[in-house]
Amino acid sequence: MASLSEDPLLDLQAEYPWGVRSHVSLVVTKSEVIWTRWWISSRRTYWYQCPERNAMSHQDLLANEELQSEITTVFGLDVLNEVKNLCKGPFNYLEILPDHLLLQILGFLELEDVKQLRCCSRRFWELVPVRAQTR
Repeated sequence: MASLSEDPLLDLQAEYPWGVRSHVSLVVTKSEVIWTRWWISSRRTYWYQCPERNAMSHQDLLANEELQSEITTVFGLDVLNEVKNLCKGPFNYLEILPDHLLLQILGFLELEDVKQLRCCSRRFWELVPVRAQTR
């Protein structure tokens, strides 16, 4: 869990796709990245093993190629690229808003303003249908 004073920018959980089963959590906040792993096994060697928790700064993650490789293995290359972009800052809060909230925000704008936004952002380009642009 991330620190209580910061909302996570990204919070993901998954299981390793191969080998000894383990559950991993990736949390990115404004100031740090937290990678946690829990081992799931019926073997005695893992019964009393505590979760591994690595908290590091954004710069440390960008320099840690081993952890980047693990993130790619568990979550995929798209998630790694998103994490790296969040770590490089500045944060684009529009990119992390859900579609339904963006559509609600767009509902308050005039059509001309929506057309301008559509030209400026790939996210809005995908969200706003083409027929709304041609009117």
